[in-house]
Amino acid sequence: MDSKQLLQQYATGKTNFQSIRIRSADLLEADLIGVNLAKAELSSGNFMMAYLTRVDFSEANLSNSRFSGANLNQSKLVSARLNNADLHGSSLQGADLRSAQLTLANLLDANLMDCDLRNANLSGANLSGACLRGANLREEGSNRSSNLRGANLHQTDLRGANLSGADLARVDLSQADLADATLRGADLRGANLRGSNLTGAILSEADLSEAILDNASLVNARLDRAKLIGAQANNSDFTSVTLADANLKHGSFIGAVMVDAKLARCDASRADLTGVNLQRGILSEGYFARTNLSQTNLTEAILIRAEISSANLNGADLAGATMPDGSTYRR
Repeated sequence: MDSKQLLQQYATGKTNFQSIRIRSADLLEADLIGVNLAKAELSSGNFMMAYLTRVDFSEANLSNSRFSGANLNQSKLVSARLNNADLHGSSLQGADLRSAQLTLANLLDANLMDCDLRNANLSGANLSGACLRGANLREEGSNRSSNLRGANLHQTDLRGANLSGADLARVDLSQADLADATLRGADLRGANLRGSNLTGAILSEADLSEAILDNASLVNARLDRAKLIGAQANNSDFTSVTLADANLKHGSFIGAVMVDAKLARCDASRADLTGVNLQRGILSEGYFARTNLSQTNLTEAILIRAEISSANLNGADLAGATMPDGSTYRR
């Protein structure tokens, strides 16, 4: 069967084309809504601007195919092979991409809202500017999660996405929207999160060691038990953040806003918090050995049983703060 015969048979009402083989198919702007193409061999095909909503591509080979501008909303792509496919500007809203192979795929500006991407392989994929709002990239109750190693997620919309346990080490997430996203236990070592929106995000037990978070927004985010060893988060907004039991050793947080932040029992030894606004912050039982707290605003902060004896407090404002011994600091 060739492309022309497929379209002719579809026009007569046939919708089941399971396991067909059409290499380098020419289906530009084709209307194939709701057809069954499961297990089909369609590599190197041209599906640009095609209407493919609710098409079943399960286990199909679509490697090296072109889908730019195609409508794949609610399509079924379970275990489909889309390696090196061009999906630039395509719409896959609500699509089922579980266990799909998307290595090196081009998903620039693609719409992946509410997609099921559990156990999908997105390593090396270009997701810059893509929308993954509400997407599921994590198998609940399982150690499996989507493979995003080496992916480009610059300016990607991941609002509300489930990325628990995801491998995002050294991934470019600069200026990404991760508001309300779940990143519990995620590997973000060395990730670029400069200018990203992490408002309300859950990063409990995540590893952000050596990550770059300059100018990021982490308002109301949860980072309890998170690792930020050597992280760089200068001028970031940590208002009302939870950093209880977090590890901030050797991190740089110069000029950050941490008003009403909860840093109880955190380890911030040798971290640089120069000029940080920690007004009303809870630092009780925190470890601040050789921490640079110069020029910080610690007014009304709670420092009960905190270790600050070797911290640099030159120029710090402690007015109304509750000191380690329980006394209130008076100027």
